[in-house]
Amino acid sequence: MAKARRDSFAPLSCRPAPWKGRRHDTPDPQTGRRRGRAMSLFSWLRGQHPTAANLRMEIFALGGRHMGDPLKGALDELRAPGLTLQRTRLLQAVVRQLKNA
Repeated sequence: MAKARRDSFAPLSCRPAPWKGRRHDTPDPQTGRRRGRAMSLFSWLRGQHPTAANLRMEIFALGGRHMGDPLKGALDELRAPGLTLQRTRLLQAVVRQLKNA
């Protein structure tokens, strides 16, 4: 008769978690997919809104790059491919501020 493994009788809370010690960027051995970090809704929203100082700075820079027309420049840059999410939100905020002014 085969001898039973000692850890098979341990309660569930004493067994090591299968993911413990694994990095988040390593592939999952069962599915082969990479795991991402768990994110809460608030972590998505935090730090995504440009400040008033960033808006003023970007409006000034857009005016310099686009011959004194920051609104047209912001709209042109929004149409450009390959924008990051942070840059897109900044340009959208610039357009909102300039249209309301």
